[in-house]
This record gives sequence, structure tokens and C-alpha cells, in this order.
Amino acid sequence: MLDDGGRSERAQRPIVWGTAAAVTMFTTSAAGWASISSVGWFQLTAAALASMAAGTVTYRETVNYRDRQRAAPPAAPAAPRPESLPGTITDFTGRAPEIDELVELFAGTPEHNPQAVVISALAGKGGVGKTRLAVHVAHLIKLAYPDGQLYVNLRGAEAESLDPSAVLSEFLVELGVPYSAIPEGVDARARRYRAALADRRILIVLDNARDEAQIRPLLPGDPSCSVLITSRSRLGGLDGVALMVLDVMAERDALSLLTSMAGAARTAAEPAEALRIVQLCGLLPLAVRVVGAQLAGRPGQTLRWSAERLTDERTRLRLLRAGDIEVRSSLALSYPRQPEPVRQAFRLLGLLRSADIPVWGLAALADRTAAEAEELCETLIDAGLLDPPDEDTSHQLRYRMHDLLRLLAQEFVAAEEGDPSLFVLRLLTVELNAARHAARLLDHEVADVDAADLAWLDRVGIAQAIEDDPVRWLRLEDANLVLGVEQAVQNGHWAIACDLAVALTDFFDTESRWDEWERSHLLAVSAARSLGDRTREADLLWRLGRRYRHGEPAQALTAYGDAVALYRGLGDRAGEAKVLLESGVVHREQGDLADARADYATCLAIFVELGDRRCTAYALRRLAFVETDQAEIAAAIDHFEECLPILRELGDTRWLGRTLRGLSIAQRLLARHADAEESATEALRSFQDTGDRRGEGYALLDLGGVRAEQERFEEARQNLEDCIAHFHQIGDDRGRAYALLDLSSLDGRCGRYEQALTEAAAGLGLCVTVRDRRGQSWAGLCLADLAREQGDFAEALDRYDTCLAAFEELGDHVGLARLMLRRGIAEFGLGREQDGRESWNEALRLFAAAGMPEAPEVERWLARPLPAGRIRGGIGRLHYPLGIAPG
Repeated sequence: MLDDGGRSERAQRPIVWGTAAAVTMFTTSAAGWASISSVGWFQLTAAALASMAAGTVTYRETVNYRDRQRAAPPAAPAAPRPESLPGTITDFTGRAPEIDELVELFAGTPEHNPQAVVISALAGKGGVGKTRLAVHVAHLIKLAYPDGQLYVNLRGAEAESLDPSAVLSEFLVELGVPYSAIPEGVDARARRYRAALADRRILIVLDNARDEAQIRPLLPGDPSCSVLITSRSRLGGLDGVALMVLDVMAERDALSLLTSMAGAARTAAEPAEALRIVQLCGLLPLAVRVVGAQLAGRPGQTLRWSAERLTDERTRLRLLRAGDIEVRSSLALSYPRQPEPVRQAFRLLGLLRSADIPVWGLAALADRTAAEAEELCETLIDAGLLDPPDEDTSHQLRYRMHDLLRLLAQEFVAAEEGDPSLFVLRLLTVELNAARHAARLLDHEVADVDAADLAWLDRVGIAQAIEDDPVRWLRLEDANLVLGVEQAVQNGHWAIACDLAVALTDFFDTESRWDEWERSHLLAVSAARSLGDRTREADLLWRLGRRYRHGEPAQALTAYGDAVALYRGLGDRAGEAKVLLESGVVHREQGDLADARADYATCLAIFVELGDRRCTAYALRRLAFVETDQAEIAAAIDHFEECLPILRELGDTRWLGRTLRGLSIAQRLLARHADAEESATEALRSFQDTGDRRGEGYALLDLGGVRAEQERFEEARQNLEDCIAHFHQIGDDRGRAYALLDLSSLDGRCGRYEQALTEAAAGLGLCVTVRDRRGQSWAGLCLADLAREQGDFAEALDRYDTCLAAFEELGDHVGLARLMLRRGIAEFGLGREQDGRESWNEALRLFAAAGMPEAPEVERWLARPLPAGRIRGGIGRLHYPLGIAPG
């Protein structure tokens, strides 16, 4: 084959290869990137070739570069690199001035504008081509952002646009942050997001934004990152934005677009009709593109046919507008030519609420197999009604549908399917059975799934994925399942809304999904009330209270109180006891030990009366924790040990681990260190066997405490540091607070005062965040100890006096005993020997009443003179690990 100059194709290959390699080498050099920022992308190839001609880059160097690249060893693993841009737009047409301006703005070196984040916003009406231009430019400049690209469709054109908090959560995952480590609240997530972007050169594309409020939390703080936004709004409230307002295409560009899709021969044969078509489309790119796709799918059809179809203004206006949606007709142009099964698939996709579309969702709606649903989706892609899929970590295909297409599908389903409730019911039933199946595999307490429903899950293609890894499947689908609760409520399927929320409760708990838990359960409570089902309402309020226990204790107690009232009205004694078992936990965490004890005593009596051995053991365990707090150590150990054979007999491994934890804490208080370590180690194994990640963290905390008391400081430090990292990963701020306080105590004991002070302050801050009064009191004690050990006895005494009132109010006798012992040391340090002896006598009384090993030691101190000089010696360094943890 010869080119126009008569050269063979083989002869041209070195030139092609050399040009490509020269461009690559040129763009990876400082000079190359500088030229991009100064002359624009379209001059890049010419500049690269010029460098070859000038001898800067020779052909032989380009070939050597290519060979080196092929022979180079694999690179070392890098930090997570997000690459979530939609696919390259190969047939992009027009917009040359806008492309040049945007490329020059974004493709500079990181030093191009070191003082501020580069932000550009593309504004204009729907269908004007904002998204296509943004994606096209993003691919052109992505080499300038070697650390990756983030993309999200914010769905600003829909009634329910994406919440910035949810977007931040997904972005953080793409940047390598585990779901369980993502903080609550949009402000906290935004801070974590900006930290994850620091010193990384990443391009962020925020597509289809609603307004400034939706965008602000998603903006980076590091000037090495850049942001490209599309929106119908002009976003005048954002500072430092380079605004570009897109209008309709130029006539020549619209004709080029139509020609590229319909074929040059056809538009050349009917040029007047081609011009007529683009004019009837209002030069709107999306409308022109849909017409072009229709013509491409009908190679035997004339352009005149298409133009005539658009001529009727009554039809055209109706097709081009739907309320404030101006491009409806252009989106619908390819719809009529599809076979009915494909058209129905498109309509039914409008019933899916999620940003992405799993194949099983369409299979459930259309009552198809997974293979049939996938085939329908591929046909819709060919028709331009659906975007190509990605494959998730469970190897399931997930498609995307533009939000305007989704609105169109919703209109069609309303017009052509009548009442869509049957289809929605199919989808919701699959979601409920899938959530229950996953929960049952994880030993959560939910209703079983019968064989017929399991067969249905297999038919739609998700049974195997759930069985392979139920946690992974729930993590992938939790957003869809929460939307399922919303959809069930909106469509009046109230029982399914309630049952789906119940099926997700334990997953939300173990994964620390506080937002999804609250949102779904509030909806489900409203559904139960609409249904008039007081049993379901009580059950959901109890579960909602469990959510509010994590940071909202007052709301938790309100929910529990409402649930108890409902259960009592129903005469449901077991339900009442179940709630009291949980409300006691909140009372204890708030230091209301008398109320906690009353709740546990009541529920224990009910469980014994009902003959429920499992729940009797649960209640005894929690009562034993209160007894531990109130220094009734022997009684607590008896109750913990009473629970163990019951739980072992019932095979309840999770609660066995929780009981062993409590036993370990009580054994430590009596200095039975070997027993305490054995109990904590067995608890850790139990939690690991059941996948209880929160329990695993608390067992590590217990092991760190007991090893610290045995003066195995390095082992203890490793346990506590692992524990802090673990709690951070799963998002348990209370557990992290207690671990920080124990580590602070250990560091103080080892003389690392500055580090200990930082850890204690961090632990106190977390206790305040989760509203844990008991933890705040122990944190205050820790800070007082650090002041005392550094010789600041006056500050220590002030802090001890503050803690004294708190411990007395909480009724925490162990805390009071240890506080009075430490307070006496500070008083001796200030020369107030009489006050010091009075404090020690009170400590002796409390330790002796509890049978704790500190009692004889304090008695020996009181029996001999203690000169003030010795305070800075051995006894002045007294610092027990705190050894606190929630039960």
C-alpha cells in the first residue's frame, strides 16, 4: 500500500513510531510541560517533531526510549490512583476555541498557579454539551495530573441531587480511605478529603452540579489539584472560578457532528436537508447527536425523512420540552425504533434510583435472568440510551444512565406501564431477600430466606456473589438498599420498608454506617406508623436507639422510651426486656449507674420469667459491668462466670467473647493478671471467628491494659497502638478514645510526658464528641496524673477536685478509690500531710470494700511517716493504667 507520495506503509512506520515516542519524551520533560502551558495542546505534536528536527530528540533516541520502556521492570506499587473518568469521546466535534482555552488553563505545571486551586465552570442549558466537553478536555489534559482523576455526576438536574457528604464518602474510598474510616458529617469528611488530596496532582470533574452549596465541600485545598465543573447554574457565588458559558453549537460544527454520525456521503447528497435538521434541532448538540444516531441506525433512510419528522412544531415542541427539560425529544429519538423488550427495559430503568445500575436491578424489575438483562443493557448502549458498564469488585456489571435519560425513562414508564407498583415490588422483594440472605450468612438476627426466594436471587445473578462474600456485597449495594427503603415508603410498600431496614441493622452497626442507619430507620419508623403496625414500630425504634447510642445518647433514650411504651401496650414482655437491655448501656455510658442497674434488674427478671436462657446471660453480663464500676468485683466475676457455660452451650460465640472481655476487666482489678490475659485472649479469638470488628478492637484494648499492669510495656504499647489504628479504621470514636487514654497512662508511666499529654487530650476530645461522660471523667483523671508526675502538684490537685465531683455524681467507686489515692499524693507534694492522709484513708476504705489489692499497699503507706521529699520518688510516680472500657 502506497501513500500519496509513493512511500510504502512499512517505510512510514519508523516515522510514526518516532513521532509518538518523541511526543511521549517531550511531554515528560520540564520543557515539554512548559510548552503545553504556554502554547496549548494542539501545538504539542509540532513542538515534539521540531525537537527531533533540531536534534534535541533524535529518531534513534526515540527508538531507544521505546525499547527501554518495554524492557523496564515493573514499577513499585503506588498510592491509590483514582481513574473514574467516563470513557474517551472519540467522535467529539467542534468547540475548538473552548478546548484551547481550557487546555491552557489546566495543563500547566504544578507551579503554573501555586497560590490557588484552578477552577473552571462550564455553564449552560441542558443538552448544550457541557458534560461531553468536560470529559473530552479531561482526557486531553489527564497526563498533566499524574496522580489521577475523580469524576462524579452530582445529578443536579434531578429533584434529589447527590448529597455532598455521600460524594465525599465515595471520593475518599477512591483515594484509598476505607469506608469504616470515613468520619461522620460533611465538614469532617471535607477535611479528610482535603488532607487526602494534599501534595497530589489530581483533576476533579464535578458534573451536573446543582448550586454553590453542593460544590463547596468538594473543592480541594491544595493548589496542585484542579476542578472542572459543569452546571446549569452560573455559580456566581463561587470565588476564583473561571466561568465559561456554553451556547448552542456553531452551524458548521453542528453539520460536522451530523455528518460524522450519519455519513459524509449522505449529507453531501442532501445538504439542504442536513442544514434543515440541525436548525430544527436548534443547534443543540445533544439533539443533533440523537438525530445522527437515528440516521446511523437506519442506513437506508433519507435525511429528508428525518427533517420532515421534525418539522411539525406541535410534535417537536412537545418532544423537545418536558417542563423545564428542553432536550426531551432529542433523548427520545432513538427510543421508538427499539424492540418492545428493549423499550420496556429502558422504561423500567427509570424506576431504579441509584447513580449506577446493577444488572440484577434490571433483571429483578423485568423478571429476567441476569444474562437476558445484560443483553438488553448492551442493546440500550448501542441505541445511546445507556452508558457502558464498569465491573465492580464482585465482578458484577454496573451501568450508568444520564440523569436526563433517567427522567425520560420515568415519564415513559408512567405513560406506558400504568401502575408501576408491580415492577417496583419485584425489585424491592429481591432487595429484601438479598439483604436477609447476606445477614443470615453473617449470623445476624433476621428472618430466614426460603428456597424459592433463594432461587430468585440466583436467577437475577446475585446469589453466588452474596455467598462468596456477604460483607463485600453489602458494602457494594448498601446505597441501593437504602434507596430501596425510600422507594418502598414512597410506593406504599411499608412492610418491605420496615423489614429491609431491620435486615440492614447489624451490618450498619458492625460497619459504623451511622448516616445510612439513621436515614433508613427513620424512614422505616414512618412506614411502620403508616402501616399501623405497632410491633414493627417498636422493633425499629429499638434499633434506631442502638444507632443513636453512638454519639446521641439523649435521642437514644428517647427512642428506647418510646419502644418500651409500645411493647408494654402490646403486652410484649420480651420486647420490653430487649429494649431495657440496650437502654442500660446508654445509662452506664453516661454514668447513670443506678438507672443502668435498674434497667438490667428489670430485664433480667423478665428473661428469667420467660425462660429465655440466652437473654438471661446477656442481662447478667451487663449487670456485671455495672457491678464492676461500683467496685462489687467478686459479684461481677460470679455473674460473668455464670454466663459462660450458657453461651458455650448455645454456641453464641459473639456474646461469649463479650462476656470474656468483662471477666478479664474484673480479674485485672483483683490483680489476677494471668487469668485476665487468658480471658482477653479467648475473647479476641471469639471476635475474630465471628467477624466482630468492634469486639476485636476492645479485646486488643483489654490485652494492652493487662500487659501494662504486668510491666510488659512494649507488648502493651503494640496492643494499644494496633487498637487505636483498628478503631480508627472502623470509625469507632469511643473505642479510640479509651485506647488513647490507656496509651497515655502507659506513656506517663514510662516518662514520655509530652506524648502522654497529647494522647490524653485527644482521648478527652473524642469522649466529648461522643458525649461519653464517664470517659470524660477518666480522661480528666489521666491529665491530673500527668501534671502530678511532672511535679505540678497544684494543677494536679485542681484537676483531681474537678474529677472528684464527676466520679461522685457517676457513682463510679473504682474511679473514686483511684482518684483519692492520687489526690493524696498531690496533697503530700504540697506539704499538706494531714489532707493527704485523709484522702488515703478514704481510698483505703473504698479499696477494702471492693476487695481490691491496692488496699494493703495503702495501709502500709499510712502506717509509716512519709516525708515530702519522697513524693518525687517512688510513690510520686504511682500511675496505674486506667483499664476502662465500655461493656
